[in-house]
Amino acid sequence: GVGYRRREVPNAPLTNRGLPRTVPEVDPEVADLIRQHGKLLLEGVPLREGWRRWVKANGPCDPRSTTGRMSYTAYRRLWSNLRLTGVWEFGRMRNQFSTKHDYTKQVEQPDSEVYTVQCEELRILDDDTFEALQDLLEGNKLGPRGSQNGKPLELCDLTTECFLCVRCGTEEKSVRFYQTGAGGRKVMH
Repeated sequence: GVGYRRREVPNAPLTNRGLPRTVPEVDPEVADLIRQHGKLLLEGVPLREGWRRWVKANGPCDPRSTTGRMSYTAYRRLWSNLRLTGVWEFGRMRNQFSTKHDYTKQVEQPDSEVYTVQCEELRILDDDTFEALQDLLEGNKLGPRGSQNGKPLELCDLTTECFLCVRCGTEEKSVRFYQTGAGGRKVMH
């Protein structure tokens, strides 16, 4: 993740894939940048402006990024990462193969199956700052969008059933007019 880097463990056996065994450690330069941006956000700088400053400062991004730079959603998601407080979870997701769809999907495991470690040497943000950032993000959330049924009624909405075109319909049934037009030029066709 952003803010951490790999450190090789000396004299450790190789992994099953034949690679050197590594452990995470805090990247000091990125950790300072994260602390600076956390302070900026708490001082009232909008998230989008914080993201712009991150990109301008050539802040790192997730190695899986296809663009090679931090996206706005990834920047927002960064502040919800519990690892910044030194809490690391192992086994939260488990791969499950679906024979019906012929692919592997990740399934979230219950808390009893998850191994959680509090590691102070991997802490970047203190608990108070992290909680304040969570409150800030919660306040910026957009709620569900309202349906179009809640729009105020206009005269044309009320008179739709009143006007029928006898010429377009059949003898037993007439065709109703529909409201059309843009830019304030409303007409019935």
